[in-house]
Amino acid sequence: MEFKLQSDEIGELVKALIASKKDYSDLECDDSSNWGSFPSLDAIDKATTMALHKHGLEFRQGRTILDGREICTTIIMHTSNQWIRSYTPLYLKDNAQSYDQAIGSSFSYQKRYDATAMLGLGKGENNDPDSNKPVQQPQSSGGNAISEKQLGLLKAKLGGNAERETKLCAHYKIATLAQLPWKHMSEAINILDGKVS
Repeated sequence: MEFKLQSDEIGELVKALIASKKDYSDLECDDSSNWGSFPSLDAIDKATTMALHKHGLEFRQGRTILDGREICTTIIMHTSNQWIRSYTPLYLKDNAQSYDQAIGSSFSYQKRYDATAMLGLGKGENNDPDSNKPVQQPQSSGGNAISEKQLGLLKAKLGGNAERETKLCAHYKIATLAQLPWKHMSEAINILDGKVS
């Protein structure tokens, strides 16, 4: 599968982005943490949406899985059918209470960073010192298991092959796939896809 980052032509889109940037309203740093203030996604939306629409642009973000990795996708589209896109891997902290919490936190941060970069905003600095700290191991095993959706993906990849499932469980020293720690999900997919032995 090919992952294009832009349409064949982007000249009209670039002109529209330059024009819209002149019409952005002031970007407010309306959110804060112990490490400083930063613009929320709502503030970014408020500062840019009217200007983008005025110049025929639309901005969207979402999440997908590529090669077993959670990815933040960002796209800017123009009425000329020109577009640019980014695919940014989400990095999950092991010390989150659950997989959903880790994804939610990482996705929120990445959406903000990608939005400020792709829209040409200047206030997307990383004010989170934890983002550069080594990942810590969780204190308890509760809440570390993969989600139902991830379990379904593994079961689909196994295709009912009980022997492969037993080997995978033995590899991770777990009784059932539902106990697989979410931090091993990508590796487990690679094992099932034959990319890792």
